[in-house]
Parts: sequence; structure tokens; C-alpha cells
Amino acid sequence: MEKSIEQKLDVVREALEKGADVRLSFFRIKSKGEAKDLINHFSKLTGASIEDNDQIETFSLNVFESPVACSVYYTLSNEEKREKLLNELKVMEEDVDLSGMEEENYA
Repeated sequence: MEKSIEQKLDVVREALEKGADVRLSFFRIKSKGEAKDLINHFSKLTGASIEDNDQIETFSLNVFESPVACSVYYTLSNEEKREKLLNELKVMEEDVDLSGMEEENYA
């Protein structure tokens, strides 16, 4: 049975009164841009700085600066995936310098 927002707030309120810490997690955010907007909103509310982890596609509030832990997990949109791949290709091309190499050796 899905609980209403008011029912959920009652549970959270009681937990806080008993000394619980709060951890907010947002899953299935459909783009990095949308996730960034969401974490920026909570950063402004709490005054905490934002930590970015591209490896696991998440933004989090700095837990040492915020009274509430908050993480936003996202999936890259198709355009963001394309941009990321193009950037990775550019880095790879810069790392590999084939100048001076004979082309027939690589056929």
C-alpha cells in the first residue's frame, strides 16, 4: 500500500524526534542536467557544497557541511552519452601520437 506524503512525513517526524539522521536519495533521474538542478536546490537549502562523482553518475551534498545527507543518482541522456563518448575519444586521440609511424605496419 502506497503511503501518502503526510503519512511519510509522520514517520520521518517521529524518527527525527527519536534522534534519527536523514538521508535523501533520488534514483532514476533522467539526465545529468536534471540531477544537477535537483542537487543545487538542496545545496541552497542546506548551505552544503556539492560533490560530483562521474564514475557512479551521482551528485551528493558534502556530509560534513549538511544536516541532511542527500544523493542524486542519474542516467545520462542520449545527448549527454554522445558528448561523454566524444570527449573520451578526444582524450584517447591526444594520448596516442602516431606521427612518424609507417601506415602499412597497421593494416
